[in-house]
Amino acid sequence: MSKVDKSNVEQLISTLYRQKYFSRKIEVTEDLVEIILDSLMSEEPILRVFYFWGVHKKKHVNKFDLKALSFLEHLIGYFSEHFCCAVDMQLILANTHAEINGVQHDSIKQYSAEIQEQAMTYGWHTSYVSELWARNGISIKKVDELANRLSDEQVGDFLLAFAKKYYLGKDKLRGAKRYIAARLLEKPVFEEKYKGLIQFTAADPRLQFLQPDLQHFYIWTLHRGRSGMPWFMNSG
Repeated sequence: MSKVDKSNVEQLISTLYRQKYFSRKIEVTEDLVEIILDSLMSEEPILRVFYFWGVHKKKHVNKFDLKALSFLEHLIGYFSEHFCCAVDMQLILANTHAEINGVQHDSIKQYSAEIQEQAMTYGWHTSYVSELWARNGISIKKVDELANRLSDEQVGDFLLAFAKKYYLGKDKLRGAKRYIAARLLEKPVFEEKYKGLIQFTAADPRLQFLQPDLQHFYIWTLHRGRSGMPWFMNSG
């Protein structure tokens, strides 16, 4: 890149959108411009991005996971080409979310290890949400304490429907409250830990209130028009 300044970066962001990769239009914000400008002006220009990868009850990586990982690889390649710099990718494995959903520990451990192995083949870094929990004093006990203080009205229809599909315990309302509580406790931790990074997310916009307040791009997961979460998808 011959010239790097604010105007140049704003132009790069405004021309970044491609329907092939992004599920929503990209907003050019001051914070996003600053992050990318600082990244491109560093001695070794590199954009740092991250993606939360969920974990659920399936024990092994399947074709949907592989397709989603391949999609991410192509997206990162597009980013690198568009901004003319390297891209550092981090997958954050949400193993604790599987735990609060009642998933068996052996399934969590095996699936997470297989995703981590796949990520390594792309040269990506991986970390676990449980590691951030441990370093910041978050525990299942604290999640349940906060869940007990949430009212039924705070759950809403969307998250209750989500819990009915993915919470493996009997009390689906309880499952929804546990998920909300975990995300609320994590939110400031992620905001501090990943400040200055860009988040790729395929989360439903109705979950935005639970997402870290960071710069983010809404992306597809498998291909254009498909934003289902691969960790919930079985091969059958």
